Amino acid sequence: MISSILILFLFTSIQTISAMCEFPHNPPVLCLQGRVTKVQKLSSKSFKCIIQVEVDRFVRPANVYTFSKNLDRIEFKKTKRLKKEFVELYSNDHCKIKEIKTIVEYNCNDRFSDITDFKLLDMNTLKGKVLDPWQAKRSFFNCSQILSNQE
Repeated sequence: MISSILILFLFTSIQTISAMCEFPHNPPVLCLQGRVTKVQKLSSKSFKCIIQVEVDRFVRPANVYTFSKNLDRIEFKKTKRLKKEFVELYSNDHCKIKEIKTIVEYNCNDRFSDITDFKLLDMNTLKGKVLDPWQAKRSFFNCSQILSNQE
């Protein structure tokens, strides 16, 4: 009986771990500034539109991390400017604007199952807490400050 419970527990734990997205870094947050070039309306419950943004600044904040193939934690201590000309993101509140400055997060299937994993989500704020799924805690990010330092 106890061994059956233990096997069931291990099986559900392994499924939960394998279902978690392996983001490019954690917390899965980026800072974005740019010009909206295209808007596509959606009939989704979660988001009103997909916007295409011509990137002015696209930044991975400092103090995020990833894991190597050996599961060693690799820290990114410095802010890194990412080289992208255009990005697409799901949004609720930026469907009718020309310029955008916001925090974006990567999607994972446990958050919005109707949106593909790793698509970018507009958080409609420049400052806020973002969930780190590996540590189950929220970290504060100030993209206003990060983007202004990238000029």
